[in-house]
Amino acid sequence: MARGVRSARSRSYGLLAPFSPLLVSFSGKTDLQTLQQVEANGLSYNLSGNMLLSGFYLNELLMRLLQRHDPHPNIYNSYQQTLAVLANSKQPELALRLFEKSLLIELGYGLQLDRTVSDEPVLPEEKYIFEFGVGLKKSSGFDPSTFSGQSLLALHAGTLGTREELQDAKRLLRSVLAILLGDKPLKSRELFV
Repeated sequence: MARGVRSARSRSYGLLAPFSPLLVSFSGKTDLQTLQQVEANGLSYNLSGNMLLSGFYLNELLMRLLQRHDPHPNIYNSYQQTLAVLANSKQPELALRLFEKSLLIELGYGLQLDRTVSDEPVLPEEKYIFEFGVGLKKSSGFDPSTFSGQSLLALHAGTLGTREELQDAKRLLRSVLAILLGDKPLKSRELFV
């Protein structure tokens, strides 16, 4: 809880805005604590339109997947880099996919994208299916849930460039995130129309 911050005389006036890096201190014995001190810790990111919705999506992912008060400096750095890209870009897809991938790695769910479960290299011209907790298997026929080897290798290298690569990466990462998020859907996705 932040008391008195709306007053123009407050030292915190204007600091408490979305996507503003802050150093804060709280006091209290329950989950509802009182803000004691706040100071800016970098530049604020001014997001609007789809970039704002993408920022809300990042925040909701973090709130749902991370434990409270559990520090994750690598995730924070990745989050800051992603916000910077969103603030200066018109196309959020690549930044969002790379953030999702790094988040999964930091949570211990990194995906082996360059080798199959039978330790064969992923080939760009082949199609693969992904099974959570198992890994990639070469597809034995037509299956709409397959991923191209080229897309998997591009996601592995962080070089998603084509529409197919971005779509495959989105399908794959969303399927993994859906398992971790459980039955409750993300509210931020409902905002994208």
